[in-house]
Amino acid sequence: MDDVFAKLDLHRLPARPPEPLAPQGLQPSPPPNQRQELARVLALSQVPLVLAGATLSHVLVMIKAILQSQKAPNMRHTDVAHLKPVLALNLPTPDAHFHGLRAVVLLSLLGFGVVSQSTNATGIRVALFTKRPTDQLCHDNLRPARRILTLANDEAIHSKTHQEILQSRKRGQGEIVFPDLNTPVVAESCQRAAEALQQAVAADG
Repeated sequence: MDDVFAKLDLHRLPARPPEPLAPQGLQPSPPPNQRQELARVLALSQVPLVLAGATLSHVLVMIKAILQSQKAPNMRHTDVAHLKPVLALNLPTPDAHFHGLRAVVLLSLLGFGVVSQSTNATGIRVALFTKRPTDQLCHDNLRPARRILTLANDEAIHSKTHQEILQSRKRGQGEIVFPDLNTPVVAESCQRAAEALQQAVAADG
């Protein structure tokens, strides 16, 4: 073969070394501080802090899309970007995920469900939001927030039964426990979050 290249007056390129193979069974490492930032946002308990740096109109679209979605009531915050009303916003993926995280945390503060961090040992972690069962979404303590979101009609939001929700728990999701809306502490927390959201909407014009 070398004689052939010599007769053609061509230089034979040296063989490229083989590319190293990725170790089997390993997932990509998450971006620096991704888990810390996720944990920080999930720990926020005040609406203004959750909305800091976010576009309120985007968050509101996402909240309503989640509540009106008839898909599984368990949702990763990264799944929010794929809901039809959210797709219409045409947001870049990082922005969609940024606002999706704020939307599920805010839904939890308002009392519409619970949110937690996934428990996977490797790779990127996500926030997992679970809507309350359908019968609980009609609770009186959620009506102030529903009026703000223009979702006062009981048929405007969708979920599943409590048993169906437990059966649809995602991999890496911890135990699903909904705070009791009938307790004064939870009722006051929902009311305080709804008032803060109302103030944010008024200020946004």
